[in-house]
Amino acid sequence: MLKKGFLKPEISVSVLGKKQFWTGIVVGVAAAFVLSYFFNYAREGARFITFFRDPFILTEKEFRLYDLFFATLSTSLGFGFTIIYWLQGGNRRVKKHYLKTFTISNAWLITFVAIMLVSRFGSLLPILVYGTFGYNNEIDILHGYWLLLVLIPIYIFLIHWNTIRLIFRIRYWMAFATLFYCLVALYLYKTTTADRSVLNKYYYQRNKQYIDFIDNEFSDARVHKVFFSDTTKQMLLKHYSSKTVNTLLKIKQAFGSGRTISLDTLILEKIFIHNMNRQFIYYGRFQNRDKKLVLCATRGHLPPDS
Repeated sequence: MLKKGFLKPEISVSVLGKKQFWTGIVVGVAAAFVLSYFFNYAREGARFITFFRDPFILTEKEFRLYDLFFATLSTSLGFGFTIIYWLQGGNRRVKKHYLKTFTISNAWLITFVAIMLVSRFGSLLPILVYGTFGYNNEIDILHGYWLLLVLIPIYIFLIHWNTIRLIFRIRYWMAFATLFYCLVALYLYKTTTADRSVLNKYYYQRNKQYIDFIDNEFSDARVHKVFFSDTTKQMLLKHYSSKTVNTLLKIKQAFGSGRTISLDTLILEKIFIHNMNRQFIYYGRFQNRDKKLVLCATRGHLPPDS
């Protein structure tokens, strides 16, 4: 025999309670704002740590990817706080208390696990990975892991709805919630981004002489139909990158080959000499003689025994 109440009620404002419903929306949006600000400024703090080594300078596309990820992730986590407030103990309109307890616990678990994962990876990358000798942007978030940053917020949002379905029939509510989710995430993306120009200006002022010299040399090179990419400029500004060290060693080998030196190689050598890159001294795989020659080349002279 079927018992009364065996069917799940349809989720609605009246079932949740008008005050409970709207207050939960406000709580979720406020939590999303706080988390978005936290993630964005924590990223800038993590970038500042890398300025003691090779600085982590993001391109505009990478900035937009991170900003969008933080906005969508914060919105998904804010939705978890909304669910917690909707189903908290004071709401006696919701039956099946064991499912309500499970949904609340699941929302807390997902929220804190997501925050801890983002915080842990966001702190370990600048401290351990970006500060490692020879690191050359092997972890390319923009081209290699962008899909992961897209799927994580979507997964969190959907898994919240999966637990709500244990208690209510959602019908068209998920479509409305998805639209509201996109609007909130877009607003956070536009309003809560950190001012990334502060650290970039600090880096430019600190290295103005070197950056201006590279720009001037690149401008002169274009007159002679020699063009360098932005990647080459980033390589020249690094001090510990393996790509920078290998380029410096190849230039040294080109000068010792006895062949005609190309104009682009001469320009790069001039930049290396002016900026006095000394990063190669940390690489044990080079012979001592090679280290000595490269060190002297960056200082503008060669040792007597060369």
